[in-house]
Amino acid sequence: MTLGGLALAVGILVDEATVCIENIHTHLLRGRSLARPTLGASSEHEPSH
Repeated sequence: MTLGGLALAVGILVDEATVCIENIHTHLLRGRSLARPTLGASSEHEPSH
């Protein structure tokens, strides 16, 4: 794997993690408990690949 490919993969990983954290934060602001948003946050968006 080239350095460019590795940098792209890390960028995608960080972007997906940021979206998950934002989804969890949004659910918490709506007053939901911690367990449900944490488990369901990754199913709310499509992978960007």
